[in-house]
Amino acid sequence: MRKLFLFVLFTFYAAHSFAYKPVYADFGIWNTLNVSYKLNNKWSLLFTQEWRLRENASRLNLFYTNFGASYSLGKGVKTAFIYRHIDKYLETNMFSYRHRLMWDMSYKKDVKKYNFSCRHRLQIEWTDYYTDAFGKEPQLFSRLKGEIGYTIGKFTPNISTEFRIQWTDARNNGDDDNLSRNRTMFGLDYALNPAIKLGTYYLHQAEFNTVTPQVINILGLECNVNLNKLLAINKKKSNKKDTD
Repeated sequence: MRKLFLFVLFTFYAAHSFAYKPVYADFGIWNTLNVSYKLNNKWSLLFTQEWRLRENASRLNLFYTNFGASYSLGKGVKTAFIYRHIDKYLETNMFSYRHRLMWDMSYKKDVKKYNFSCRHRLQIEWTDYYTDAFGKEPQLFSRLKGEIGYTIGKFTPNISTEFRIQWTDARNNGDDDNLSRNRTMFGLDYALNPAIKLGTYYLHQAEFNTVTPQVINILGLECNVNLNKLLAINKKKSNKKDTD
């Protein structure tokens, strides 16, 4: 299994060789809060809030908010439907408002201390719907991601890679039907308690098969909250306090 882990690590790193030489490199910081709430054995509600910095972490890039629901199909297979509202800050010091719909299909399997997962995401997005000439023309992308992690006590180092295919984009239709972007991530998660998991990661994003390819190196910070477990912990503390 260790040889498999090292092989996958090398494969993810080698994937960068597909990228063309970028026009410029940038550094950004992504900050993410994920909250999940399980309604029953099948359905869960999902919420995400994220804000990003760009231009060597000196300038606001965007905010986005996710609202969604996931459904368990059993044996590690899930599907999810998510809406994302994006406020992207432009160089003109104005905001561009975007609406994205996402449909995920994912599979996860644990083998001893290893955990493997893969996800396919189909996303459709509208940019400046009422104010742009192409606002009512949707952008359609397909994204495939694979991840492997290894749990050591409360820590879980992990690596992942994601490839994106652009199916259609009226603003950049010369890149249609092409593999357009790769993201490779090296991360470390820490289980603060059963309800809260903290994480940090380095993400390398490279674009290719496009006229103006870009590359960005990203430092990510995230907090994942299981609301069911958090409420149970608080309830237990409250009951204990009442009996003291």
